[in-house]
Amino acid sequence: YLHTTSGDIRAELKVIDKDVSGMSLSTVSGDITLYLPEDASFDLDVSTVSGEINTGFKVLIDSVSKRKLQGEVGTGGFIIELKTTSGDISLRKL
Repeated sequence: YLHTTSGDIRAELKVIDKDVSGMSLSTVSGDITLYLPEDASFDLDVSTVSGEINTGFKVLIDSVSKRKLQGEVGTGGFIIELKTTSGDISLRKL
């Protein structure tokens, strides 16, 4: 879990550990950019109050709105939670 009140978060997850259930990144005021392996499998729970959500991954969508996205990439399993109040969220391939 990583949280900041004011500032951007940029993280790279090179390997998804099957023994860990997931990860959570959040900021009140800032952008979140997460880089993941191209072949990664994970469940996604992403939301922003005022910002955009962008992903380079093919997501099987469970729920989507202008500011929230929930879904599964690949076979899912590993939970990725990304939340910001004021900022954009981007998921990119390594």
